[in-house]
Amino acid sequence: MATFASGLSYEALKSAADNNALNTLSRGGIRKNGKRLQVTLCYKTLDGKRRLLAHNVDAVTMERLNLSDEVMERNEGGTKASGRGKTNKGDRAAIVSAWRELVVHDIKSVAGVNDDPTISVREACERYISGKVVVDEDGKMVGARASTLTFYRYCAKRLDVLPRLANKSLIDVTQADVDEWVKKLSATHSEKSIRDSLHVLDATCRQVMKGKVSPCADVEIPKNVRKSKRGPKSRPNALTKDGVRRVNSLLNEREAKYKGIDLMTVGARIALHTAMRAEEVAGLRWHDVDFINGQVYVRNVIERAELPELDKDGNKVYDKRGHVKTTYHEFDAEPKTKGSIRDVPMDAELARILKKHRADVAALLGAMPEKERPSIDSLYVVGRLDGTHYSPHRIGDNFRAFCRVRGVLGTEGVVVGFHDLRHTWATLSINDGMPISEVSRILGHSDIHVTLSKYVGEDKEKQREIVDAMNDVFSACIPDDVDMLKPA
Repeated sequence: MATFASGLSYEALKSAADNNALNTLSRGGIRKNGKRLQVTLCYKTLDGKRRLLAHNVDAVTMERLNLSDEVMERNEGGTKASGRGKTNKGDRAAIVSAWRELVVHDIKSVAGVNDDPTISVREACERYISGKVVVDEDGKMVGARASTLTFYRYCAKRLDVLPRLANKSLIDVTQADVDEWVKKLSATHSEKSIRDSLHVLDATCRQVMKGKVSPCADVEIPKNVRKSKRGPKSRPNALTKDGVRRVNSLLNEREAKYKGIDLMTVGARIALHTAMRAEEVAGLRWHDVDFINGQVYVRNVIERAELPELDKDGNKVYDKRGHVKTTYHEFDAEPKTKGSIRDVPMDAELARILKKHRADVAALLGAMPEKERPSIDSLYVVGRLDGTHYSPHRIGDNFRAFCRVRGVLGTEGVVVGFHDLRHTWATLSINDGMPISEVSRILGHSDIHVTLSKYVGEDKEKQREIVDAMNDVFSACIPDDVDMLKPA
């Protein structure tokens, strides 16, 4: 761990700053500490107690002191209390005065700092992320979501692209260091990935070095040069109407051959008819399906998060690279935003599918001993009879594999994934004339502008119809027999 110019620890300097030590700081002195000399300062705490700041004057300290060449030559290798090379009285006064200036500078530096800035960048990022964990009296997370912290940790791991930066003390990081890191990232990562990672580092620097200018403040992210199958911009990889018909036929074919209840097929059909996300489909319970009113209530999701491993004493476990060891966990959680808590209309076809699925589940429950039989309303719609859920991560992987084997491609020419079913619903609904405000509510978007920016303008056939319809308007001229000089 790096130290401050004065050689004092962060804790000692922070304590001095919190006690307004600059108002009561002594002129300083020097005393014997074995065969070496120790420079000292004294100040009064807020409760009137005296506190000592001390540091052995070694060769490193001498290099940091802005002394005359003569004094430096006489005390090369550090000052001694006795014997050959013993420091004279004038040199001692110069050393004390120079060290006091360093102490004053360091106290001012940490006055507004929230955490130890001498720790490594990697450790500072981990402390910043861990500080986002807020738990209430019932043990429920009320701060950042666990999945959000997982994303932050994933961004922080990109520091390993430049180990020199990851291991450097936060206080020593310069804009040049960050520029070098961003340049390295740009060779292998997208512009968004770099921006997200830079945000985590910048937030860490601003939290620790409160009031100081962050080394990330003026860093420019180069334009993304990484090639991808879908081009520089990420557009919805939706299915066309013909693509929807093909997927439905393929799902029917799979369902006919499948032995038992095919949870992946049921989940895919729910997503296609309701535009629900994978975590929302996985968290849906039977008591959230209202057949009478034709509604599906989105009130619960399955959150997937990467949580730190702890030893027997509750301390975090680190690997050889200094990362906190983590494991993935899945658990029930509330939807991320208020807009995500919504009632989604259920069409007749989905109602038919879910009624059949519920009857199949009820039949299997009827074969179980009554004491071991759970209430069907408490079970997950896309879940097992023992009450466990079907992982949203797994349902996504299985559906993508299903489409890959059968060559199901979206409008962007790549294999359709589970989330693309949501894009399909939104795109086709807007193209068929559904009001964008209603589409936004059903999707659970927090802002209608998200819907507008992502989905509006995707129907090229309708764009052609509009352009052709306006042809007469934009090509109209004044008739030849009309005098253009007369006022209209």
